[in-house]
Amino acid sequence: WDKLVRKKIFDDNEISFIDGLDMGEDFLVTLLVLLNSKKISYINKPLYYYNKNNDSSLTKSYSNKTLYDLVKIVDLADNYMKEKGILEFFLHETNMFKLDVKSLIILNSNNNIDLVNYAFNLYPNTNKLIIGSNMKTLKFVYILRSLRLLSFYKYIVRFRILIKKIFNYTRST
Repeated sequence: WDKLVRKKIFDDNEISFIDGLDMGEDFLVTLLVLLNSKKISYINKPLYYYNKNNDSSLTKSYSNKTLYDLVKIVDLADNYMKEKGILEFFLHETNMFKLDVKSLIILNSNNNIDLVNYAFNLYPNTNKLIIGSNMKTLKFVYILRSLRLLSFYKYIVRFRILIKKIFNYTRST
């Protein structure tokens, strides 16, 4: 973990990791710690290195459980900030996080249209932010859904993969 936190912050605010959550639990704990800290210090020096090449890492591939864990984390964070009366202050950031979760679900849907629809039905107030975002795939799928062409999504994805392979092949020869 890349943070040093006084134990008193955990104890005084009853902050702990939630058993059974495999994805995003560190985000929630970090959020709770930051929101309940009186003083935060930052060292602008790399002291922690994350191994992105770890094939067994949970962030390398997402199961349905890890995706639903992220949805649960968003709900818990939202509820906490609502209870504290601070959700409006962090609305833009929480909406961007919700778009990230939507995008992860769609990217890991294996072209399952029901799962794609589930993602778009999550946090419906964030759908209006998709077009203005820099999330190209999310925009693309959103437009397909808006045009009622989502049933073609898996074929379009396969076609895009084929085009990329052809492009990479022609560039390498």
